[in-house]
Amino acid sequence: MRESGEMAEPTSHARPPRAVKLFVGQIPRSFNEDQIRAIFEEYGPVHEVVVIRDKSTEASKGCAFVIYTSRGDADRAIQTLNNLRCIPP
Repeated sequence: MRESGEMAEPTSHARPPRAVKLFVGQIPRSFNEDQIRAIFEEYGPVHEVVVIRDKSTEASKGCAFVIYTSRGDADRAIQTLNNLRCIPP
């Protein structure tokens, strides 16, 4: 706990202070977090990848969030991948 009585966030999942969260669509539903991370880590360190899944079936909805540790890395990924790279199904 912090002195003010607030609970501190767990350090293992704490988002870096300059982190940038990207929404990524049109991902093959067969892709998992590790496969998506491998593509996006070409542009810089990725803090976290979260595939959006159906609550009842847990099947991928074909989109994800990718959290970069810096804006520069996120911008580089956007410039390179946005409407330019097609991931085969």
